[in-house]
Amino acid sequence: MPGDVMVEITGGRKKEAETKKLKNRVLSLSRELDALENSYQKSSRAFETTVKVLSGLCDTDLEGQVQSAIEGLKKVVAAKKVDPKDLDRAVRELKNSLVIQGEGEQIPKETPETKAAGRHVALALLAGLRLGHDQFDQSLEKAIARITSCINQGNIRTAMTYVADIMQEFKEVSEVRRLRAEEALAEIYEEVLATEKELASMFSSASREWVKTGSEFDQKVTASLGKLAEGLKSDENLEALKASVLNHVRTLRETIRSRKSQEQAALEKTRQELKHLRSDLVQATEKMQKMQEESKRLGKEARTDPMTGVLNKRAFSNLLDKHLDDLKALPVSLIVFDIDHFKRINDRFGHQAGDRALKAIAEQASASLRGDDVLFRYAGDEFVIVLPKTQTKDAAKVAERVRQAAEKISFSYRGENHISITISLGLSQSVSGDKSESLFERADQALLEAKDQGRNRVNVK
Repeated sequence: MPGDVMVEITGGRKKEAETKKLKNRVLSLSRELDALENSYQKSSRAFETTVKVLSGLCDTDLEGQVQSAIEGLKKVVAAKKVDPKDLDRAVRELKNSLVIQGEGEQIPKETPETKAAGRHVALALLAGLRLGHDQFDQSLEKAIARITSCINQGNIRTAMTYVADIMQEFKEVSEVRRLRAEEALAEIYEEVLATEKELASMFSSASREWVKTGSEFDQKVTASLGKLAEGLKSDENLEALKASVLNHVRTLRETIRSRKSQEQAALEKTRQELKHLRSDLVQATEKMQKMQEESKRLGKEARTDPMTGVLNKRAFSNLLDKHLDDLKALPVSLIVFDIDHFKRINDRFGHQAGDRALKAIAEQASASLRGDDVLFRYAGDEFVIVLPKTQTKDAAKVAERVRQAAEKISFSYRGENHISITISLGLSQSVSGDKSESLFERADQALLEAKDQGRNRVNVK
């Protein structure tokens, strides 16, 4: 019986060792997630340096949205701690303004200061964005070469566009790594909970068995020796032997008591070790819960457009690919639309009025959709709607509802009344063998044709 108890305790110690290994895995994963966060902060600092250099090279007489976007970006990067949402919004505004107002730009003459700034930018990017990820690092090398070339030619706006592009790619690669770490975290979290329950059950059972076994052993040996002592007392001719045996009995009884005391001390020690182990597991569980919550928050931010609150381009690409691979979701229809004469709104009223227009159209379009339809902000003033299990006829009805909802938008800004909005929409339905690129290209072409036909209409291709 005592041997059985020792087997139980040995197994407990093995389980304790396994649990410590599990705890180390949790700590390792925690460090990995911390490293991802540090990598993002490092990229933000590199981007701060890049933006400060590039914005300092821009002409002071830039007009309209570009100048306003640059000033807004300077304010964001001047903060002690850059808010990722503010940075993302500022970069998008700058890139949109560069695309809108980039035509007809006068290229300034090349100067030694410009060349030096180009080298500065390249070094900042290299130091801040390298990931050890082959595909991304190759894209980074190409982007640095393009950025340096643009700066040496004085083409600062294009350089800024390349910077925004590589930052977006960096965020996407980092998000993939974060999602993988999140999956590993979920698996370990379940393992921790299962281990905690197993430990509690095992040690509870071992404790009961240990006490029971020790008590039974004590009773049996004591009873046996007691009978021996009684027999010896009745033998008057064996006085010397009786004295020797009685002394031996007393020694055995003391040994039993000592053994029982040792067992109780060992059991108490095991209980204390279990208490500490449970405390470690609780701390690990709480840390993982916090990491899961933070990971979910970051994941939502990575898929959401910060200005309008709808899903962004990256989320669109993932969902469309998923639906096109799912036979149950076919056919998939795609609507692409943008705001008519959006540049005029920005030029006349400023980018804040343009932001209000984007938020209003996102709100009205979302309210016009069916249950399974999903709205995304693609880029600038361009939006897309994914409609699973929808043929062209039904998709056209949804597109028309969105168009009519946009016509009802009217707001005032800085004393200007009745800023109204219309949109042009392109629609296409998936066909056999379609990929996301081919379906989007058809819908986008339909949008261009809608604009050529006079705007404020739905065109199907």
